[in-house]
Amino acid sequence: MRQTITSSLNKEIFVKPFAGISNFLGAFFAASEVCEREKINWRVNILRWGLGFIYLWFGALKFFPDLSSAEQIAGTTVEMMSFGYLTPAVSLPLLAFWETLIGLSLLTGKFQRAAIFSLYFHIAGTLTPLVLLPEQTWRTPLIAASLEGQYIFKNLVSFGAALVINSAPSCRK
Repeated sequence: MRQTITSSLNKEIFVKPFAGISNFLGAFFAASEVCEREKINWRVNILRWGLGFIYLWFGALKFFPDLSSAEQIAGTTVEMMSFGYLTPAVSLPLLAFWETLIGLSLLTGKFQRAAIFSLYFHIAGTLTPLVLLPEQTWRTPLIAASLEGQYIFKNLVSFGAALVINSAPSCRK
């Protein structure tokens, strides 16, 4: 009996005030559904523009010899994936054009779904050097990536950003 009174007393003294504070903070920080949708749209647009800028910038660098730090590994990878049919002299301008188109599409919002779909294939291609060129992408295999390997792994963030952008239908054009 004494335990029940103590438990009830503790709930009254300690829990009830926090419940009131919790309700107040929840109401204070809550927003209407329209406001939330607008905040999400705005944030997804910032993400889309950032990803578009990165793709445009990195793609444009590949148009000019020796400006892109990924030029050598990208050219070698495409050559290996095409069984020698696409040399770096041919593949790098194509890759630059592809990345630039993805970037422009994300920045403008035009053909965004096609760009995101294309971006998925691009990211799959950028991850292949981790397997095809382990001597360039790993210092200690499966433990420590080289600088090139780390550059490749950043594409996982791009992949996540693309998933978020693609999952926000109200943000698509």
